[in-house]
Amino acid sequence: MGLDKKLRNLPEYRRLQSIKQKKMGNLSKQKRAGNYCCCVIYIAILVFFMALAAMLLLKTGAVKLPYLTDLFYNEPLPIRRVLAENNSDIAFKVEGTKVIYTIKEEQLSWLLEKEIPSDNFKLQAAVDPGFIEIFGHLKQPRVNFSFEALPRVTDGELQLEIKQFRVGQLTIPRFLVDYVYNRYLRDKMKRFNTMVSEISDIENIELQEKKVIIFTKLK
Repeated sequence: MGLDKKLRNLPEYRRLQSIKQKKMGNLSKQKRAGNYCCCVIYIAILVFFMALAAMLLLKTGAVKLPYLTDLFYNEPLPIRRVLAENNSDIAFKVEGTKVIYTIKEEQLSWLLEKEIPSDNFKLQAAVDPGFIEIFGHLKQPRVNFSFEALPRVTDGELQLEIKQFRVGQLTIPRFLVDYVYNRYLRDKMKRFNTMVSEISDIENIELQEKKVIIFTKLK
């Protein structure tokens, strides 16, 4: 009988082997339990992000689901309905070297439709003291969007700051707001300032209920 076989027949050796097998069995169970916990955590995270994405879509109004839409979404409305007035004759008055222009919100809505034509959305502008609300309705997908525009005069030029951009009831991140401004409004603001600067400087702008008043000085 070899030495190796004699060692295996010793009671102490068999006891050590039994302890080793138990430990290996416990390690295997712990490994399976760890893998199970990882799977549960992964599935929980996946479900969380899917639920978050669904909630965000519901808040835009782009997706409508029974019961859940009523819970997360109320259709936004403009501060008032404005009918675009097809009239480019803007009222103005001259006081010495100053020219004061008055633009009604109906005219402003018409200018928006004229300057940003689209078959997929319709725009309107409602003027209140302190801000201009631009409200639009997309046809595809069927959602409403709105933002507050805050005009100001800097170095004789009209600047426009966009705040609180919303699609449905979802507030849009700043980088998307900047994208919308750069795509649809930046060039038009630049063209407007270039046109005005040929004859006058813009000194001030006031927002009153349902109208915008621009104060300029002739060069």
